[in-house]
Amino acid sequence: MLLLAACASFNNPDGWAPAEVAEDTLYVTLNGGELSAVDPETFDIIWEFPASDEQVCGNEETQKRDLEGIYAAPVVSKGIVYIGAWDGNVYALDAATGNCLWDFETDGPVIGGLVLSNGLIFVASSDGNLYTLDPATGSEEKSRVHVGEVWSRPALSDGVLYIANVNGELRALDAETLDELWVFSINTGFLTDPELLNGTIVVGGLGQRLYGIDVATGNELWSFDDATNWYWGQPLAVGNTVYATNLDSRLFAIDIATGKRLWQFDGIAPIRAGAVISGGVLIAVDDNGNVYGIDPESGIPVWIGPTQIDKKVLADPYVLADGSVMIVTTGGDTFTVSPEDGRLTTVDIQ
Repeated sequence: MLLLAACASFNNPDGWAPAEVAEDTLYVTLNGGELSAVDPETFDIIWEFPASDEQVCGNEETQKRDLEGIYAAPVVSKGIVYIGAWDGNVYALDAATGNCLWDFETDGPVIGGLVLSNGLIFVASSDGNLYTLDPATGSEEKSRVHVGEVWSRPALSDGVLYIANVNGELRALDAETLDELWVFSINTGFLTDPELLNGTIVVGGLGQRLYGIDVATGNELWSFDDATNWYWGQPLAVGNTVYATNLDSRLFAIDIATGKRLWQFDGIAPIRAGAVISGGVLIAVDDNGNVYGIDPESGIPVWIGPTQIDKKVLADPYVLADGSVMIVTTGGDTFTVSPEDGRLTTVDIQ
């Protein structure tokens, strides 16, 4: 029942992918199933993918393309942009033109982000498989491994892949051999990207608990059960603290060593997006577009009242080079918020 309810949340995918700057280009999803490359200085659109309903990828014939939704930020390396989409494909795009260099089809939507390391792209699909692709050609380099249905981006650290699935399993795989090192299981599902800090993996999801897992053994170090709803936003680990948003409208600060609550902040509406820190201020935005500026040490608001966008926000905010925080709504409207005073500026991307 929990999984069916979560599936229903994907019916309107607009605006889930967070903005991100890579190789001097801003990548943002303004329309469902469409990636825009934007000049981060002028906010002019450089290209959009797909540029039309029909698209050529590499040497293939022209095909009708409907990505339907993009849920994760792209991976960009050496002039190539890699994205996964709800249509089940992974796409490699020329960063200068947006032309499709190749595509690779899985048997289910690619919801979580991709991982690029040591000349391989790791793709965890909702079809239950982990794929390893050649970044230049999109060909499979290793035999696919069953890891369960995955909606989050795997984490990679010190040669180990950590993959959380909606079946409630967190797996550690050797990134070279794809051999399984350990599995940690719960009786609900994981939704958040695994976050690593100080030898601890922090992950949560469909249940009301956030877990701290030992990276070496897969043993549970702690579980935090103060929330009353799901964790879906990416946990933010800074120093010795994890900041975690919850659909119960609260934001928690948790000691990563002990799992003890340091403070909680009560928002107005459910918080789907993760939080960021800029200028010494913790920024969070709830589903209704209320933006909060919070002291990360005390949990006390820095601004008087939330800044109100008054539009639905599901995507994680993103810190731009000037320290302002970019927020993209589900309808594609884009704003920046000043961490100092919460001042809101509309960004005209065209």
